[in-house]
Amino acid sequence: MKLKILIQTPDLSEGDGIANVIMGQYDELIKNECIVDFAENDHNASIYTDKVDKNGGNFILFGSLKDRRKIKNLIKYGNYDIVHINYGCLLSYILVYYAKKYKVKKIIWHSHNTKHNITLKNKIRHYLNYFFGVKKSNCYLACTEKAGKDIFGNKSFKILNNAINTKKFSFNYEKRTAIRNKYKIEDDCFVIGTVCRYSIQKNPIFMLDIIKEMKKHRKIKFMWVGSSNDYAKEIFDYIEKNNLKDDVILVGKVSDTSTYYNAMDSFIMPSFWEGLGIAYIEAQANGLPTYGSNAVPKEAALTKLFSSLPIDKGISIWVNKIMKNNIRTDEKDSSIYAMKQIFNNGYALENYCGKLYEIYTYFFNDSEE
Repeated sequence: MKLKILIQTPDLSEGDGIANVIMGQYDELIKNECIVDFAENDHNASIYTDKVDKNGGNFILFGSLKDRRKIKNLIKYGNYDIVHINYGCLLSYILVYYAKKYKVKKIIWHSHNTKHNITLKNKIRHYLNYFFGVKKSNCYLACTEKAGKDIFGNKSFKILNNAINTKKFSFNYEKRTAIRNKYKIEDDCFVIGTVCRYSIQKNPIFMLDIIKEMKKHRKIKFMWVGSSNDYAKEIFDYIEKNNLKDDVILVGKVSDTSTYYNAMDSFIMPSFWEGLGIAYIEAQANGLPTYGSNAVPKEAALTKLFSSLPIDKGISIWVNKIMKNNIRTDEKDSSIYAMKQIFNNGYALENYCGKLYEIYTYFFNDSEE
């Protein structure tokens, strides 16, 4: 079935989790002759944007309310069959409003996160998302059962697994050596890593406290891949205040995160909430002992490499567990085992890449509104 689809994302950079999920499904959409355009909050050139350009896709960038008329005309004259929302913000509310006004047949709200009320800002965002997004959409999609039930309540929804290219994330000793040499990491240094934004969601101070304690007991480095402006100042100040500058490697935002997992010996991300957390799947595919909080949905525990630990009882449980891990060698057994488990559970793109097209056609052919 040929469909014309407008997909809203924060941006299409390779370091963005939503972009990775959507673009993992993109080739199959094109293969089925779909026309796919993107509405973005930011536009960053990447292999993804190059691919969309090559296939004749268009981009619309929303910078401010001045762009509202541009969005109105896009929906009014775009003849879209589906508008797919991936992130709650002013752009998504405007898209949903005009999609409903101009009778786009299917408006999909995609939940990538569970419900969280840690800050007043979170509470307000949930309220806005529900009343200006969820209520006005007519199809619902989630990354996990909990992410769907938390956001949609009793509404019916489909699940799209956050599938990854397992081969891309498999352990590679040569890449490990190259990254560790680049950052002058000695062979006897244990590297704890994470791949995430600078965000309160990821519980960054908790991670840094783990490092502060572990450095007392063994030679370590903390490799942090990713960045954002959200919580950066607080993180930088905490590193400075606690004399962690020599212990923390701030890699920043990179186009390909897969290489960096190889340099690590353990992976941590003690999030306050997660829809799934695709980085947990990537870390396991690389064969890393992987530690997430007990707020992370059970679907993330695809292998025996994953441990779910509490975040309300201090860091000692985390430190004691991580201390038992060894520095990795060129042994690939853990990565091979993990990739098989990920494949069998439907999180490998090798056997899942057509799922979004299947969901689109299901929604489009469903007569219920």
